[in-house]
Amino acid sequence: MQPPRRSPAAGERGESHRDRQRRTVLELLVRDGLLQVGRSYADYAEDGLPDAMYEATKSKVHVKGRRLRGVAPAVQLKILKELPLAEYRTVKRAIVTAHRLRHPGVVPVECAFVAAVGDMVVVQSPFYAGGNLRQWCTAVPVKGRRARLVAAQRLAAAVAFLHASQVLHRDIKPENVVFASADEDATPALCDFDLSQDLQQTRMQTTMRGSPLCVGARCPPHGDATKIINSPIVA
Repeated sequence: MQPPRRSPAAGERGESHRDRQRRTVLELLVRDGLLQVGRSYADYAEDGLPDAMYEATKSKVHVKGRRLRGVAPAVQLKILKELPLAEYRTVKRAIVTAHRLRHPGVVPVECAFVAAVGDMVVVQSPFYAGGNLRQWCTAVPVKGRRARLVAAQRLAAAVAFLHASQVLHRDIKPENVVFASADEDATPALCDFDLSQDLQQTRMQTTMRGSPLCVGARCPPHGDATKIINSPIVA
């Protein structure tokens, strides 16, 4: 009679699933040249967010505005966003997808580093002083019909670029559309690709994602048609 099987101890099982996810994320960042070894929050000055962006980000506890030390004042302000290092899919969507999409209508990912505390990966993006779409529309000078139509056209062009690149954003809303300045001719840019889907990896789009209030009537909550309808609704 054989003795009962004993479950292996934690140390005997080798690398845990969390450790594998963490290692995969680091390999992903290294592969794309995004990982800044040795960088930390100490490289940034805690000046807080300017008023133009405070209202847009104060509800996101993991979004911070910092000033990068040793950089020209005109470009030193950065937006830092924290993501769990163990969540491979979230990091891949938020970082790698946006990093490979080079377009004026997409907020670029500049670099990433691993936080010393909390097991988080911190993503650095440029600061968009014009605020989000709601703020831009009401900022001085107040935007007229023509300026809003031009912004909507540029937003639609950015969405068309995403679809041509086999990417669905899946969360287009005013808070995820930002502007570099408050000028009437400022170009809108899409941010927050946490819920995006790369169709080069999968063709399945059956899960509801995003913000229901920004989905067009009689439109399925996913797919290309949703984003094409969302663009004019949002803008």
